[in-house]
Amino acid sequence: PKINAVYKIIVTGEGGGIWLLDLTKPGGQITFGNGRAGCTIRMAADDLLDIVNGRLNVAAAFDRGKLQVLGNPALAEKIGQVLFGR
Repeated sequence: PKINAVYKIIVTGEGGGIWLLDLTKPGGQITFGNGRAGCTIRMAADDLLDIVNGRLNVAAAFDRGKLQVLGNPALAEKIGQVLFGR
């Protein structure tokens, strides 16, 4: 289903940064930098790599405080399904 929201992704540590993922625009848009978002997801670069490479489960990362979600939790769940298949 279409996700009509803006997400802020904050990655801390080496190689990190702040990105806005705007899914309100056709095709979506990713920009580097800060801004307003309906949901903010924050994690360390190392933890993100572990999630992407299957060494860390998203739910476990959340439970351990390695992945923080601010804002609308329903939006976090939607983007989690798209990004991580969960």
